[in-house]
Amino acid sequence: MSPARRQRKPRNDRRGRYSDDKGRNGKKENRCYKQDCYAKCCYATLEGQRAYASYCLAHACQLGPPKCQRMKERGDKYCSEHATCAIDGCFVQPTRLSDETLPWHCERHKCRYPGCSCGAPSGSGLCSTHMTLCSVAGCLGQRRPDSALCEAHERATRNTASPLEDTPPYPDMHQRDAENWHSNEPSHADNVCRLPGCNQQRQTKDGGESNWCENHTCESYMCLQSRCHRQPSMRTCAQHACAVERCDRAALHHGAFCGRHGCGADNCAGYKETSSWFCHEHECARLRCTNKAVAGTDRCLLHLEQGGSMRNEATKTKPRGRGRGRGGGGGGDDDDGGPRPRDASPPVVILNGGPYSSSPWSRPCWEEDRAGRRRGSPACSYDCVDDGRGDHARCRDRAMRDYNKRYPFGD
Repeated sequence: MSPARRQRKPRNDRRGRYSDDKGRNGKKENRCYKQDCYAKCCYATLEGQRAYASYCLAHACQLGPPKCQRMKERGDKYCSEHATCAIDGCFVQPTRLSDETLPWHCERHKCRYPGCSCGAPSGSGLCSTHMTLCSVAGCLGQRRPDSALCEAHERATRNTASPLEDTPPYPDMHQRDAENWHSNEPSHADNVCRLPGCNQQRQTKDGGESNWCENHTCESYMCLQSRCHRQPSMRTCAQHACAVERCDRAALHHGAFCGRHGCGADNCAGYKETSSWFCHEHECARLRCTNKAVAGTDRCLLHLEQGGSMRNEATKTKPRGRGRGRGGGGGGDDDDGGPRPRDASPPVVILNGGPYSSSPWSRPCWEEDRAGRRRGSPACSYDCVDDGRGDHARCRDRAMRDYNKRYPFGD
């Protein structure tokens, strides 16, 4: 019986003779930044030069290093940022984007025209190209003003309502009396919608009877006006529509803007950007923060607490350094150099002229530092995981390990 053959280790485990950044020939190699992945970073050739990504081919966004340095999940094509809807302010994500192409649009902002992959920014279900076409399926004619049909289909719709010939009934047929009309004649003109080409019955609300049908009357409560023709997808009149010209939504009851363009603060009628929740007056002034500011200030509650703690610690605590010998002549602490107590606050270090606590939540971000950014920049700190995007959650785990090694807990 032949001796058992020794199993060959996987490639990722056969790395005993060289480190993460050194290959077999001794040259430096870029490795994937994803944890427990030691594959080489992919690159794109631009004008004869290689532009390396931060991840390997299986974990790098397919937009390429020049445009995106983010990580994607294995099996997908794009990262979490580029996998969302292409419309500004919409953060809907697909279940899986492996079979989709960019730009991707959700069901609400996707053009309903067969075979069209463009988006519908106004929420009408049609893109700018098909918004002016006739609503009849397969018709490429341009729709008439104040109508959803082209000239040919509007004429055909108007001709279908031609009155029947007034012929005397046969003796064996049912007769009709003056009180109960029961015939195939079209409805009287006073009962149908006033929009040309529409034969629907007029809508009746609590405020009275409208001159238009349900599809052409303002959706606001007790409003009997016709819908605004600024956009084909408008559902309200000009008085109850959003003040933004290309928006087809209804305005809020306390302002002139809809929920997308109006401030989310109570009883505020100000305008906000589509990527924010509040106007400039009620939004936190901190960069990339969309939280509501505390009344009377320009900061949210989170940044008010962080700003106060930083100023207090910077004035009371000295920077921690490595001492040389027992005297500590290297700028060490005032203590005897023993282990730090469990409830002791971390020291403060000065990065780029500003006080930042050396806790793992405010040290320079590994993602930004290894990507070539300036170390210690306020924009690349460990608290980047708190901005709601979660792009650098891996940095938090690595920072915790470094922090525990430097300041171990225990007696």
